[in-house]
Order: sequence, then structure tokens, then C-alpha cells
Amino acid sequence: MEDISPFEPTVLGAMWRFKWLTILIAGLVTALAVGYAYLSPEKYEGVASLLVEDPQASALFDTGNIQSPQRYVADQVAILA
Repeated sequence: MEDISPFEPTVLGAMWRFKWLTILIAGLVTALAVGYAYLSPEKYEGVASLLVEDPQASALFDTGNIQSPQRYVADQVAILA
């Protein structure tokens, strides 16, 4: 294998040749990103949904599994807890 001189016409060679400019640009971009992160307002967003079925509506075709409304609400509260 050949040794690649830092002055070869490659991207890494150019970065090595202008290393102080590369460090300056990387530092400037990092400082701008940190400044933006601290100065931008925080925004939080959330969405919640709840789907509950009516036990009497679902009992139209299955009459063997009818619950009282109080028991149904207790079951739903137990599921949510």
C-alpha cells in the first residue's frame, strides 16, 4: 500500500491542509447549535384518547353476557387503573 500524503487531492487531505479552518467551522457550528437549543422555546404536545364500548349496545346479539351498568363502570375503572 502506498502512503497517502496529507497533500493529496482528497477531502481528508484538504481537511488536514486547512485543519485550523476545519476546527473553526466545526466549533462555530457547534456553538450555533448549542445557542439555538438554549434560546428556542420549549414546546410539548400530547394526545390521549379513550374508547369505551356501551355494554348494552354490544349485547344485542349476545344475550348471555349482560352486565349491570355499575359492574361495567367498575370493570372499566379497573382496566384504566
